[in-house]
Formats: sequence, C-alpha cells, structure tokens
Amino acid sequence: GALWSLASGNLGGAIVSIIGGPIFAVIGLFIMSGILFIVAKVLGGTGDFVVQTYLVSIIYAPINIVRGIPFVGSVVGGLASLYALYPLTFALQSVHKVPTGKAVLIWLIPGAILLVLGLCAAIVLGAAFLAALGAGAR
Repeated sequence: GALWSLASGNLGGAIVSIIGGPIFAVIGLFIMSGILFIVAKVLGGTGDFVVQTYLVSIIYAPINIVRGIPFVGSVVGGLASLYALYPLTFALQSVHKVPTGKAVLIWLIPGAILLVLGLCAAIVLGAAFLAALGAGAR
C-alpha cells in the first residue's frame, strides 16, 4: 500500500496507491455486485441492482478501509470478510425476496467457481514451475 511505498522512498507508488486504491475498490464493488445480481436473477431473484449494490457497499466499505491498515489489516480484513457473508446473506434475501438457502447460493456459486478457477491456475502454474525446474536440471 501507500505506507509501504512511502517507507521505501517511493513517492510515485504512494500517490498511485492513494488515488488508484479507491478507484479500483469501486470498480471491484460494481463487478462483484453485477456477478451477484446475475446469479440472483438466474435463481429467481426480483431485486434491483442499485439497491443491492448500495447494501453490498455498506457491508464491504468498512472492510476495505480496515484492509488498508499495515500489518493487521490483512488478517482483520480477511476475518471481517468471512463475517460479512452473514449480513450479505440477509441483504440478498431482502433485496431479491428469496429464501435464505437461495441467498446463500447467490454468493456461494460465484465463490465456488472462483475457488475452482484459482485451484486450476495454481495447478497449471505449479506444473509450469516444475517443468522449468526439470528443464534447468538437464
């Protein structure tokens, strides 16, 4: 983050972090909310994108602020993100007028897809790394 850049004497990196961080956080919010909205509609949700995005932003804005704290931000922010699934479930349930099980599926399905894609990427990168090690040993 910005503090690490300043501590290492990288003023340009600090400025980019200070300006770019909030911009990318807002972009990420809209992407995440859009994905949740599409899944909600597929599962029969009847809610409004603007209302859903507003509620998601209320849940995740404090978490993004906490993540900016050096050293402890990653741990506390990670734990807070896990807890945020609880109010997110109620927000999705309320906005889309779906039962609790469907509200959980709305965030669980994209999460499971991301987990599988991440595991596939890790396997491919691991195999490429091992192949590079094996080619270097010859």
